[in-house]
Amino acid sequence: MVISCSKSEKLSPAPVVPATLSTTNLKVPFNSKSEKYSKINETTGLIVNQNNFYRYITQAEAQLLQFGNKPMYRFSLRDAVTYDFNGDGRLDLFGFCTRFELFPELGDLGRAPGKFILINDFYSGTKEYKVIDTDLCWIGGSFLLNDFNGDGKMEVAVFNSNGHQNVIYGINNPLIPVRIYSIDSGFNVTYKNVGNALNMHSGTTGDIDNDGDIDIVQWPLNLGRGIEPVEFRYPYVLLNDGNGNFKVENFLSDYTEFKSKFYDWSTSIYELFDLNNDNKLDLIFGYNFGTVPKVVDPWNPSYDIVNKKIGILWGDGSGKFNSSNVTFLSLNSFQNLWLSLSGASFTDFDTDGDIDVLLASTTGPSKAYILFLLENKGNKEFEDVTSKYLDGSSELDNTYYTHFYQPMFVDKDGDGDFDIVPNFSTAAWESYKVISNLYWEKQGKNFIRRNLNN
Repeated sequence: MVISCSKSEKLSPAPVVPATLSTTNLKVPFNSKSEKYSKINETTGLIVNQNNFYRYITQAEAQLLQFGNKPMYRFSLRDAVTYDFNGDGRLDLFGFCTRFELFPELGDLGRAPGKFILINDFYSGTKEYKVIDTDLCWIGGSFLLNDFNGDGKMEVAVFNSNGHQNVIYGINNPLIPVRIYSIDSGFNVTYKNVGNALNMHSGTTGDIDNDGDIDIVQWPLNLGRGIEPVEFRYPYVLLNDGNGNFKVENFLSDYTEFKSKFYDWSTSIYELFDLNNDNKLDLIFGYNFGTVPKVVDPWNPSYDIVNKKIGILWGDGSGKFNSSNVTFLSLNSFQNLWLSLSGASFTDFDTDGDIDVLLASTTGPSKAYILFLLENKGNKEFEDVTSKYLDGSSELDNTYYTHFYQPMFVDKDGDGDFDIVPNFSTAAWESYKVISNLYWEKQGKNFIRRNLNN
């Protein structure tokens, strides 16, 4: 069922980006500078987003988008995507604002529904925008562009964690499935629910079964272990019929055997990508790794608690994956810390024709970024080459930046190779600083961190 979203009046006056940030505004129609990949990899939502990425939004800009007073609605830097929805050649922004009952320091947020915002020509000066009502209280997941119904237009799949605050506040906000939002040239918004109602910290899309349309994987991040029904504990694949109708199936071909061994399987990040050049999408996944605090697991052991590793499930084009067909990645540095995976991106940094991997992670309290660069050695083997090729791979004290969720590979400096740029980071209401122009410049095989002092 397709549902129309009600809209409140346009905010007035529309906020204006400060002059100090105007040097990074988009003065001309947008032209993608994304790295390009094989046809199957270009079907993934990650790369469609990267193809429509200009730069990240700073904390200062995000704070200009807040509105209201008791309650106040604040823009979460992660919960957004940019795309030219109205066809004028410039990037618009579709994002989510979390509701605060008390502000600024007293917390009490995400109990009640927030608001979506839809901003015309986001990077081009004055921001005229609409506020859109929703029943979502918390997202903290993914906004992924893709053409799900084959009409040649991009929709937005929103993966959410609507029950995020339930344990914290003792409330019972319902779990909500993946939502696919359609936005027309007049900024009218409709949506449909697909898949199962899960807590999802991220999402991924792509042509999993090689039939030419866009499928979806939804994977839980269980926040209240021991209380979830069995259907909330494991991942699912949503297979598209080509018209945007989805058949929900177990993600694992060995689901029955797996369920007999493990209580559940949580992930913080999972991404589809063909990593062995066989024209079939694989899936990289992970949650906590490094030195993870010991957990007394009273249930049939949880897979992620047992493994504590980043892994790659190898795809066969069937639309399903087998838990035994997996490669676990070995990382060399910071393994004395409790780390959580916050992003995975892909590049051919050494121009040898295969796909290398960049992992983004944060510390357990989510207050730092630590990157890992993994070189594809062939035969499903990867080597951690972070210390060799990636300068300034970590920042632990939040002096200039904090953790972020999705590195992007774009030609930021216009020299023909692809640099690393953070995508949207974490919440705009926290006390850390976010400098306006952090990136890693590509020089040969090396990446050099730039602009820590602006």
